[in-house]
Amino acid sequence: MSAAAAGPVAALPREATATPWQSPPERRPDHGVARSLQLAARCLPADGTAAGDRWHDWIDIGDGSTVLSVGDLSGSGPGDGCATAGLLGALRGIALTRARPATVLEHLNDLMDRGTQPALAGLVCCRYRADDGSLTWAQAGHPAPLLCREGSARLLPRPPGTLLGAIAGTVYGERVDRLHSGDTLVLHTDGLFPPEPPGPDGRVGTARSSDPVLLTLAPRLAAAGDARQALEVLLERRREAARAGGALEDACVLVARVS
Repeated sequence: MSAAAAGPVAALPREATATPWQSPPERRPDHGVARSLQLAARCLPADGTAAGDRWHDWIDIGDGSTVLSVGDLSGSGPGDGCATAGLLGALRGIALTRARPATVLEHLNDLMDRGTQPALAGLVCCRYRADDGSLTWAQAGHPAPLLCREGSARLLPRPPGTLLGAIAGTVYGERVDRLHSGDTLVLHTDGLFPPEPPGPDGRVGTARSSDPVLLTLAPRLAAAGDARQALEVLLERRREAARAGGALEDACVLVARVS
């Protein structure tokens, strides 16, 4: 499928990964919708072995909307892959009812609260509408999306939301942002880049937070020709950090570009 394909979603080629939820198949474009959303994503294991507790995913829900999600699961034990697949399957099923992202998280939280094995999950769930460019999203203890526009970037303010499985009956907040043609959105788990090295005063960089590095990459992300090129900007920065001796962690990243 061409990156310039008409319709709400154009899924760009990317390297295969070991688990289906970390590398969903290309989606057919829904012709007749003015806007298109290019998508490119990668699972980034620290040691070369795909981790089963992190995912990136998207699904078209049949009304001109696309649901994007990135997240990670902890505390599920040896069956991380099965537990993650179950959580993502539930997310997809609830999303297909066209429930709002906050409602999706509330149902998932209830499901995890009823589980037999204690586990926590952090994720961000976004619903993008191609007809008006609206991005409705909610988060559960997860890094906020980064929005790049015209060479600058900002982290979208996070609506309230605790980790899934932490507090029964949690009510999740929700936010609506408008995406414009040429905007680039980055969703990622913790650990995309190694922590910043200690500064001259000896202070250690912000643990696990990738936000400072992402903000510095804004001009390059905005200048990328498509979502795949923007993803390569992130991957090259991660490789640079590894060559400099940074301790990598497992991570997943998804880039969406309005074109």
